[in-house]
Parts: sequence; structure tokens; C-alpha cells
Amino acid sequence: MSSFLFQCIDCGKHHVPAEVEYLCPDCGAARKPMQPLSGLLRCAFDMAAVGKAFTRDALASSKARGFARYAPLLPLRSMEMLPPLIEGITPLRVAEGLRAELRLSKLWLKDDTVMPTASFKDRASALAVAAARERGRTTIATASTGNAATALAGQAAPSAWRA
Repeated sequence: MSSFLFQCIDCGKHHVPAEVEYLCPDCGAARKPMQPLSGLLRCAFDMAAVGKAFTRDALASSKARGFARYAPLLPLRSMEMLPPLIEGITPLRVAEGLRAELRLSKLWLKDDTVMPTASFKDRASALAVAAARERGRTTIATASTGNAATALAGQAAPSAWRA
């Protein structure tokens, strides 16, 4: 749904998403053993196209829930691949005590404890699961000592029975 390319953070070359995975073919291939990764890819969006599709009115009138509300900003071809767990729309809570202590006129905190696994990492995990599903992957893994693994497991589990 969004209009984007992958861009190598080292050489700046743009790649069509369907043609690359994880690393720039040129910079990634030049990597030497025991050296940091080279050629990591980032999303480069067509901001003119995003600006036309993603307006305040479009967001306000959207019936989509969770991430699907932000489809023009997501590096996915289809929102159909997002896990069925609702993520992303978390409440703002008034933080009176902290506000007073910091002497601020207003202060709210985003409450991500209401996310499916009680972690802000649910957002990134939902995108990773959707991207893996778009590519036909049936296995997904992460290196983590806690929150990232929990979030990825939580987001991937419902996708296993929907595959």
C-alpha cells in the first residue's frame, strides 16, 4: 500500500523491496568475517505520494484499527499480512505527580502496557511478522534476552494458524 524503496545506509543505492532482503547486495557481499554488518537497508518513502494518501482527514475518517490506520507509512504491500492482535493505539495517561515534580503545565505518558505483550516492541514485531508473511516465510527468530523475543513470539503465534 505504501510507496517505498529500500536504500542502503552505506552506499545510498536504492533497491526494489521484492529484489533484496536484509542487506544491499553490493555492500553486504563486501563484508569481511568478524566485521560489523555492511549494507543495512532502510525504507525510503515517496513522501509526495505519502502526503497525498496520508492526511489528517484520511486518518480521522479511517475505520482501520491498529497499524492498518497508518498503511501509507508502512513498508508493506498489504495490511492483510499484519497479525490479528491489535497493536499501536495505546492511551495517553495524565502524569500529575511527575508533571508537578518537573514543574510542567501538562504531561502525558504513552501507556504501552496495554499492548498484547505489554511491550512497545509489539509494533516492530507486528511489522516483522507481516513482512515475513509477505515473503512466504514460515519461521521467524530474534536474538533477545526478553521483551523483543516475547513481543515477536506473541505477534507470530496467531499467524501460525492463519498461514
